[in-house]
Amino acid sequence: EIAHVQRVETKVQIMQTMDTFKENASVLREKFAILGSVCTAVMMSEKLQDVLELVLQVGNIMNEGTRTGGAVGFKFDSLLKLTQTKSSDGKTTVLDYLVMVFIAKNKRKTLNLLDEFPEVQTASRMTI
Repeated sequence: EIAHVQRVETKVQIMQTMDTFKENASVLREKFAILGSVCTAVMMSEKLQDVLELVLQVGNIMNEGTRTGGAVGFKFDSLLKLTQTKSSDGKTTVLDYLVMVFIAKNKRKTLNLLDEFPEVQTASRMTI
């Protein structure tokens, strides 16, 4: 008799979806809660703000006198360049310099960003 049912595959898929919907919705709700928590932590983090402000200041110093100097912001993909851009000695990167500045200002704890975002590793491994 199943052979005579129209669109049997579609109907079976719908039944499977209905059967697993509540469980899937619950799992997604938990994942979105974690993502929301991490996003809130990022937005409220004074340490991250301090780090990003120094990145902007250093970038403006490096780009002084060019069309990109005096910027009020930067794109996040620019952060990748912090490890690629080196000083005249060819050894020290911009990231190294940023770390040295925080240490010199006795603000080493500002660099402990993982403490600010305890769920970030969980969130980074999630698929939705």
